[in-house]
Amino acid sequence: MKSLPGEIDALRIRAPGMAAEEARIRDAAEAERQRLVTRRGARSTCNCSGAARPHAVRADLAVGVATERVKAQITDEDQQRLADRYVAQVKTAHD
Repeated sequence: MKSLPGEIDALRIRAPGMAAEEARIRDAAEAERQRLVTRRGARSTCNCSGAARPHAVRADLAVGVATERVKAQITDEDQQRLADRYVAQVKTAHD
């Protein structure tokens, strides 16, 4: 129990890295969704407003699955690597 406050503090330190990784996954999925929608629109000569909808649904499902996998499978070492990488990126951006 004595180590609990330290563990909580460590989790708070790692949280920005995890949030950044989740945001990166969401952004990548959204970019892929947009690419698929654009590609689908370029291929199709008809005006079918719902044509891209199945791709958007798949992209949303992929983001949800990826988010749940990250939450379920991330280890302490993974979290530390993410936090270290995030800190390094922030330092590089501000140097």
